[in-house]
Order: sequence, then C-alpha cells, then structure tokens
Amino acid sequence: MGVIYQLTFFLALGLLAIVVTVFVFAISLLGRAIEVAAKEQEKTTKDQKDAIEIEIAEILKQISSLQKKKSIGKELQELEKSLKKLRKQDEKFARKLGRIVKAPELLTVKGGVVPPASYLLGALILSGGAWYLANIQLPLTIPAWIIPTVIWLVAFAGIGYSIFRIYQSLKVIESVAITSEEAALKRTVEAFKMAEKELEEERRPEVTLRILSVSFPLTLQPDSEKELTLEMRLQRGDYLENMEVFLIVPPDFSFPSVKSFRKLPSDHLYPRFPYISHKFERIVPGMIYTWTYKIKSPTIPGKYPLIHSIVGQGMKAKELKKEIIVK
Repeated sequence: MGVIYQLTFFLALGLLAIVVTVFVFAISLLGRAIEVAAKEQEKTTKDQKDAIEIEIAEILKQISSLQKKKSIGKELQELEKSLKKLRKQDEKFARKLGRIVKAPELLTVKGGVVPPASYLLGALILSGGAWYLANIQLPLTIPAWIIPTVIWLVAFAGIGYSIFRIYQSLKVIESVAITSEEAALKRTVEAFKMAEKELEEERRPEVTLRILSVSFPLTLQPDSEKELTLEMRLQRGDYLENMEVFLIVPPDFSFPSVKSFRKLPSDHLYPRFPYISHKFERIVPGMIYTWTYKIKSPTIPGKYPLIHSIVGQGMKAKELKKEIIVK
C-alpha cells in the first residue's frame, strides 16, 4: 500500500500545479466571462418571464373553462397541478440563474484556486501521513493497515473534489473561449464588410458641377431670357457611364430653346416642376463637359430656386441648388 500512498501524494502535488496553471489562463478571460454571464442572465430571465406568463394564461383558461362547467373540485385539482408546474419551472430557472451568476467566480482566486488548492494541500498532508504510518509499527490492537487506509481514502476524496472543481473551471473557460472566438469572428466579418464598403465608397464616381460666367444669387428681370452653361468634371473614379443631368425650375419658368418639356410627379420633392435633361454616354477624368441651355423668368417678381440634379451608373445622385431673384 505504501506505493499507492506515494502515488497519491505526487498526484496531489501535480494537480496543485495544474490549479495554478488554470488560474493564470482563466484570469485573462474573467472580464469576458462576466459579460457572457450578464447576457445569459438577461436572456434566461426573459425566458422565465415568458414561461410564467404562459403558465398563468393556461391557469386562467382552465379557471374560465371550469367555471362554465361548475366543477369546483376539478377546478381546485387543476389549479394545484398548474401551480405545481409553475413552481417547478421557477425552481428550474432559479437554479439555472444561480449557475450562470456563479460561473465567473470559478475563474477567480476565491472560487477557482482556494477550494481545490485547500483540498489538495490537505490530500498532500494526509497521503504523506498515510505513507509515513505505513512504514512504522503502530502499538495498537487493530490491524496496522486500517488507519493509513482510512487516511488515504479521505485524501483521495479530497483529490476527487479538487478534480471536480478544476473540471468546472475548465468548462467555464471553454464556454467563454468559444463565445469569445464567435465574437471575434463576428467583429472580423463586420470589419471586413466596413472596409469593403469604404473601398467601394472610395471607388464610387463623383462629379463636380459649376455654372460658368455668373454669380449667385442671379438677378433677372421679369419675363427675360438667360443663357447658362453648366460645367461637369469627373473628380473621382476611372469613368462614369450613362450620366444624365436634369435642370429643374419652378412652374412659372420656361425653356425658350426647348419645344416640349416634362414635369415632375406630384409626389416628388419638387412637385409639378418642369425639367429638361441631357445625357452623356461616358465621361472620364481630365476632361471638361459642358451643357448650355436657356431659361425664361416669370413675370412675377420673387425668389426662385434653380436646381441641377445628376445621376449616373454607380454614383450617388448629386444636386446643385442655386437661387434666382426676379425683380
């Protein structure tokens, strides 16, 4: 038996080293474990609330049904049965919440080191004592092997409990590590999507608009014509295809050089405003593109908007809004 006592002694010593190693690794996950526990507690509490509400609704339904049947005895039996289920459900969730709340404690000194280390130290002392007693002659009437064996059994039980505590800590570490990996993967995917979106935004074509040879607000006389030239340049992007420029004016304006024009729909931002447009099949950087047109002012003095809107394949719609004063 002396060999077994020796093995038990060294087993306890080895496990003591493992406890310290597990703690050093676990302490780095403590913050994440607390976060995970808080989220699980919130989810479990919600589940408990929903379960209780379902049970209460079922009880009320049974009461209503039994009242219609005027069955008092059966009503009490059903209520007791339902309430018993509800209590069991409460106890189940209470135990689950207790485990969730205590889980991070298994990664601390108090919960993850002190209990298993204390039992392992006790096992070291007891197995060492059993080892010593097995090698001496005891002046007792009982057989010499009984006392060392009893001491060894107590030491072995302490080792078993310590292994159980180490296992609990490792389970928490596993749970937190898996959750952390999932969170890290999710953050990586989100970062990749954001970078992809930013890259796409950087490559998106962008056009600058400028009206040449005039300053705004532009002053016009009533019922007068004015020729304007819009300049466009591709500021960003390799090229832009199917670009269309829209000139939008208030309903009292007109286009003298255009025989017919259309009006925007009534649900548009500028309802029933007349407009004309001009298309460019393809524009490239380093080139200047212009569009010259004429507008005719209304007879009524006032302040009016002059709107240029531009759309193209792969670009965000852009608007240039200026003011015209008729007086």
